[in-house]
Amino acid sequence: MDKKKYIDIISAQADKNHRPHELALNDFLDYLFEFFSVEAFQSGPDTYHQHLLDCTQKCPEFAGLATLWLTEMHCIFLHYLVAHGRCYGYGTWQVA
Repeated sequence: MDKKKYIDIISAQADKNHRPHELALNDFLDYLFEFFSVEAFQSGPDTYHQHLLDCTQKCPEFAGLATLWLTEMHCIFLHYLVAHGRCYGYGTWQVA
């Protein structure tokens, strides 16, 4: 995980929005809560799709960072499962 990339993007967004750097991480976390809104998800696929598009248009830098974070978490999670013998390939799980 390239932490510097996260810091650079979050800091640049704070500068762009004229926000203090002390609040930069908070701003990104607020964006994540909005981006992954349970209410929007529960409203159905069409509404959720539009919600994601709206969030992406609102802040494409944070949307890209959220996607990068999801991809990295997916890889870390699968690596952990394979390393600990709990996964025998994508979609095939060991039952305890």
